[in-house]
Amino acid sequence: MPSLRVLSKDQVDLLLQRSSNPNVSPELEIVNLMAEIFSAYSFSPEKVQSPHRVTVQTPNHTVLYMPSRVDGMGTAMKVVSVPKNGKGGLPSSILVMDEENGSLRAVVNAAALTAIRTAAGK
Repeated sequence: MPSLRVLSKDQVDLLLQRSSNPNVSPELEIVNLMAEIFSAYSFSPEKVQSPHRVTVQTPNHTVLYMPSRVDGMGTAMKVVSVPKNGKGGLPSSILVMDEENGSLRAVVNAAALTAIRTAAGK
């Protein structure tokens, strides 16, 4: 069974500053990836599973569970805690699943990824 990766906010920030292709800037690589995902969502809905989020209430915060899957890309679920007192930001993580056996492959701090996705959607 593969090991579980845990990526902190600082590690995610560092990864976002690198490109897997030396001929493409990290920013352009991210824009291209977002375009590919939004295109699949818009023009190939049969390849995308994005059910409604599930909400769980606790005394101190609301937890949002947002699963999704894009054929050929992978399966993940974002988990966000929304504090009821409005303090402390919005702690969030993304759980990345193994496509072959369904096990959890990574837990990723979602702060920077959420910001990128939000900006790409505008």
